[in-house]
Amino acid sequence: LPPWQTSTMLTLYTIPYSHYCDAARWALELRDVRFTEAGYLPGFHMITSPVARLRGVRLGTSRPSGTPLLYDAEAGNIGTDSWECINSTNKRLTKFAGSNQSARVDLKTPIPEEIRNLLDTKIGPQTRCLAYSHLLQEGKGEAAFSAWLQTANNTGWYQRYALSFGIFRAKLSQAMYNSMVRGPEFAMKQREILHEAVSRLDKILESKEGSKIFFTSDADGKRPTLAAIALAALMYPVTCPPEINQVIYGKTVIPFKSLPEGYQQEITHWRSTSCGKLSLELYKKYRLNTPSRKSAISGNETV
Repeated sequence: LPPWQTSTMLTLYTIPYSHYCDAARWALELRDVRFTEAGYLPGFHMITSPVARLRGVRLGTSRPSGTPLLYDAEAGNIGTDSWECINSTNKRLTKFAGSNQSARVDLKTPIPEEIRNLLDTKIGPQTRCLAYSHLLQEGKGEAAFSAWLQTANNTGWYQRYALSFGIFRAKLSQAMYNSMVRGPEFAMKQREILHEAVSRLDKILESKEGSKIFFTSDADGKRPTLAAIALAALMYPVTCPPEINQVIYGKTVIPFKSLPEGYQQEITHWRSTSCGKLSLELYKKYRLNTPSRKSAISGNETV
């Protein structure tokens, strides 16, 4: 197990590089919630993971195998999606929070419903679509996507082995493209939706009153809220913070310059927005400094 995880009853089921999953993972680490991560690569999360069974739903229904899912062997489902893992209103998480919670982030202020809906419907799906529109292509995109799949932490060896075969990987890529990108026109529409949502959020971030949604100022100084953490994570497919490599792989697997030129241009554009700048800033300042990661690095924790 990675050093910030322990063999507890809590299990976080993920697609390791999913931005929704990292939003949940990040919030849990900030609360010092200890868990074991069970990662499944796309496709395998539907075929071999127990998520649908744990959710108690049948295949063919809404999000039967959707990740993330935070599960406790005794209490059952603790967090059924990213938002239940992130938001402070989930009382089921209370007993699992550790004593070493981050003081650098405001973990108490709940995410306003309007902001959550905007992030969940106008940011998250769109950034994923645009990233895949570049990665699910032949050439540099395919090479980068292949590296992401075959080096992800916390996934079974059989998953990575299966995806080492080009024909299997090609079928998976095509299925994912058909599901999330669909075609150039759909991707263009998602870019327009994202542009409108980011412009709206940029105005909020740049306003004195609106910025209080994403930062609080008190005796501990100016601290990002959970809304800011969620925004930073859901923007990551189009900002690609360098720290995300360390979070998911423990090393740099996909250097920026190895990405397709079109994707580099896409990232450069979104990085220039206020939302993009916030994403880069929070990943740099807070992502690798969660209490559980710091205690593991300093040798205060054994696994």
